[in-house]
Amino acid sequence: MEKIRQSRLLMGCLVAGSLISLFGCGGSSGTPASSTVPPSVTTTATIAAAAPAPIEFLPISAGGFHDALTEQKGKVVLIDFWFLACSPCRKKFPHLVEIHRKYAADGLMVFTYSIDPNDAKNVEKVKEFLEKVAARGMTHFVAAEQADADTVMSKFGVEYTPMMVLIGRDGKRIEVPENATDELVELLIREALKSA
Repeated sequence: MEKIRQSRLLMGCLVAGSLISLFGCGGSSGTPASSTVPPSVTTTATIAAAAPAPIEFLPISAGGFHDALTEQKGKVVLIDFWFLACSPCRKKFPHLVEIHRKYAADGLMVFTYSIDPNDAKNVEKVKEFLEKVAARGMTHFVAAEQADADTVMSKFGVEYTPMMVLIGRDGKRIEVPENATDELVELLIREALKSA
């Protein structure tokens, strides 16, 4: 008898819940809610739309990196060479993210090139760091093999980190001094973006 009473009570709650979701509970007029989409669907869609895109971390060969740069013809490209254990590299990242947000719409493409070893453990740590600093929208590369890292660093003369390489719309390198301040880097980017 107790089980029958409980199941009738449960059925009553389910029916009442269904009526509330169909007609709303905002007033006593009995008119249906204005939305034709159930609230649960709207909420799920809103959450999905608001979810940030995941950060991609792409292993790339030296030749593939060259091709990725070639595809940016007509844009200003800033390449940040870094690695996770480098404290100055990590400190510069928030400004790098800010630069990307400010100038991406004007034609700036930001590449980060991690010289961390490309193994699952390191890649996961680097991804966690990039998530922490919200480095979305930029292109993050890691060398496919150590030989690729050596080739790319040699091509760009990377002898220290962090090191930023700036390439103008014409494909020519713009010198960024070793101890360049964030303000100077931003000034060089603005000047490069102005050029045709």
